[in-house]
Amino acid sequence: MFGLLKSKRTLNPSVINTGVVIKGTLKGEGEINIDGVVDGDVNAEAIIIGLNGKVIGTIKADRVEVYGALEGKILAKDVFLAETARVIGNIHHESLSMEQGAFVEGDFRHKDTK
Repeated sequence: MFGLLKSKRTLNPSVINTGVVIKGTLKGEGEINIDGVVDGDVNAEAIIIGLNGKVIGTIKADRVEVYGALEGKILAKDVFLAETARVIGNIHHESLSMEQGAFVEGDFRHKDTK
């Protein structure tokens, strides 16, 4: 179920569990796993939106994996969208992988690494 980027996971991620709702900006240095709802921007080294997770805002990270929902924008080096992902917004990336069935309503913009 985990994406192609799983080998880069940290050992102790911060977790926003199902049933938790956060309103406002969320910042972290490592990995943040979101299974609840974040209504605001999220910044971290790695961000994973779980099956039950939802973010309404801009995500900025080196690595992003989406299994749940995002309404906003992704700004990341590496992006993985699972077949269960539902993204409404633009994705700015250096590397993008996407499973069949992932839903995206928005633009993809490749960011040149030069």
